[in-house]
Amino acid sequence: SRIHKLVKDSLYITLYFSSFLAVSLIIFSGILANYLNEPNLKLAFQFLGCVIIFKALTTTSIGILAGFKEFSITAKNSVMSGMFMILLCIPLTYFYGLTGSLISLLFSQVFNTLINLLAIKKLLKSYPKGESASFKFELIKFSLPVALQESSFTICNWIAILVLTKMSSTGELGVYTAASQWNSIITFVPALLSNVVLSHLSSSSVSKYQNQKTMKLMIVINFTTTFIPFVIVYALAGFISSFYGETFVGLSSVMQILTFTTIFESCSTVFKSEFIAINKAWCVFFLRFVRDIFLVVLIVVLLKLNTGENGAILYRKDQILKKRPMPRSRAEALAKQILANDDMEVLISGANTSYLMPKHDDYIYHIQYFLGNRVEIVHSLDEIKEDMIKVSAYC
Repeated sequence: SRIHKLVKDSLYITLYFSSFLAVSLIIFSGILANYLNEPNLKLAFQFLGCVIIFKALTTTSIGILAGFKEFSITAKNSVMSGMFMILLCIPLTYFYGLTGSLISLLFSQVFNTLINLLAIKKLLKSYPKGESASFKFELIKFSLPVALQESSFTICNWIAILVLTKMSSTGELGVYTAASQWNSIITFVPALLSNVVLSHLSSSSVSKYQNQKTMKLMIVINFTTTFIPFVIVYALAGFISSFYGETFVGLSSVMQILTFTTIFESCSTVFKSEFIAINKAWCVFFLRFVRDIFLVVLIVVLLKLNTGENGAILYRKDQILKKRPMPRSRAEALAKQILANDDMEVLISGANTSYLMPKHDDYIYHIQYFLGNRVEIVHSLDEIKEDMIKVSAYC
């Protein structure tokens, strides 16, 4: 009866808190989309709110299965859910873009939640039912620091994304997101092992020798299962990034740097599980919180130091309210690199004029038709007297 009540209370607490977060995101989805200057993302945020509920239930159900030491069921269900997502993601993303990919993510989480809950229901049949006191207070007290440290990561990650979008561009965000996908692929096995680590460390905590032996073994396993795929992705980063198209500039180097961090992330998971196992969850939260805040501050500082390749200009009713041009030396250096490539044409944008140094006549007509604003042909960069706002390459 205690087992039934414990499982029920765990799922209900997860449902309540995740629903609160999901409803909040759905209500403020329009405001958030407008803040990012991307009104079309409103529907995406609403879908994401639904994903939060089932993702949370999936995480809790995986923890419950780990408590029963049914790691094989967890692995099998995760693989089945991943295959289900792949089968849905390809056609839905092809036909419906971002909305389609979110639909496939939602359905895969629903599928994963259902098969996990069915497995838990089957396991509970071997335990007698009966009346028992509620465990809600004990569960909240124990899980609060764990939930807070996960919330710290999620919230700070969102803030970092918002900062990146506002201070840089959605293009830079796309590069970061694409590289992050490969992080998830590399850490797939260590993520599956995280519950195994926590369960074994908890059961062996009474023996210091056994505890240390388990920790060393888990660190070696996590390091190995992360390092091997990292080396493969690092070596093939240039080849992989070529599939994303020419708009994902710099993806290869970002991927190499970001995937390198998975090695440390994977090994730190073992230490985090050890702290939780010895009832030091608040220490984990404090360390995680300080790290997340430091990373957000570092992102802001680095973005301020590096304003990017392009400048910016703000109009209102054909009047320039604010202008931030590119540094002249950087703009000219970039333009010269483009001019040196025989297969590329350069376009330099001023406040109200686009400047061309064409190599082919058909490029002139294409740009005039495509832009529809004032186009001026120059033969030297010195002929451009106004500030350079943007330098573009066409091929």
